[in-house]
Amino acid sequence: MLNIILKPIMLKKNVFFLLFFFALASTIAFAQAQIQTESIDSVKIKYNLDSELDNPLRPKVQTCGYYKFTPKDTILYTVQSHDSIAIDYGTPLLKARHELLQVVCDSIGKENKHFYLNLRLVAFEADEFELNSKVYTHSNSDWLNRNVYIEIDSVGNRFGLAYDDSTELGLTPGGAFSPILFFAFQEACHDSGGTWTIMQAEDQLVENGLPCPVLRSTYLLTSRGYKDTLGYKTNRIEFIRTSQGSITYSEANKNFRVTSVIASSGILDIGTELKIPIHLFQTMEQKLTIRTNDGVEKPGKQYTSSYFTLSEYKKYKETKTTKKSRKKK
Repeated sequence: MLNIILKPIMLKKNVFFLLFFFALASTIAFAQAQIQTESIDSVKIKYNLDSELDNPLRPKVQTCGYYKFTPKDTILYTVQSHDSIAIDYGTPLLKARHELLQVVCDSIGKENKHFYLNLRLVAFEADEFELNSKVYTHSNSDWLNRNVYIEIDSVGNRFGLAYDDSTELGLTPGGAFSPILFFAFQEACHDSGGTWTIMQAEDQLVENGLPCPVLRSTYLLTSRGYKDTLGYKTNRIEFIRTSQGSITYSEANKNFRVTSVIASSGILDIGTELKIPIHLFQTMEQKLTIRTNDGVEKPGKQYTSSYFTLSEYKKYKETKTTKKSRKKK
């Protein structure tokens, strides 16, 4: 089933190498050039709109994007990612990950209108290799079919989190600080081309592992207005993010503390009719430091690019059994 959903076309080995390195090179180039292109893009937008944003005689275009989930509906996202990981200056490990993420809105708060979401990785497969070595394909992950829960509002702010089993440790295949689908953008409406900042945001990335990774970030966000994406009308937000992350865990009678300094950027498309994430692209560079309780310290680097794409939206259908159960309550 995973091959049907995630990999409809099997590539030959040489073609796979070529596409992987092209994607990885594009990711690194995009991350390095993002800060420079941000100012250039702003100039282009003003030029293309005939200085609409600065001309008092022309109305400003305000666009809005926010979440509005429906209880019990099931949403599936395909997640395509490429990683390059090197620890202690060793040979980089290259990964092409194919995942299927399920999101269900369990309920909506009656007073606060918060959304209580259930997230689960329901399918996973990865192609891994080092330079001049064979490709190793596997589908093993201790995070597969683990349920985690987050409470968010309409602009992504987090208010609560939980695990299905808080005693079973594990990490998502992308690592503790890999891109997440739901982050706080805090403001729903902005003029096209308008920017805003978020300072010292702190997220507990329950969807990435247990123990829970902690990420402290600063964002610069830009509204790009309405776009047609994957057949949906969306409101697009571009973002640049700098972060510091940390996680502490135990393994083989050793305590490990991993810290990360992260530079990332990306695009989030939120549906204007179907008010959920339609597409998210994010690229990031991590500078890692791994410390053990016996004083050993190792540096590392990880480059990642991820694409979250809406694959399927399943409306909840109430059965006779659920109707009877609801009437009894």
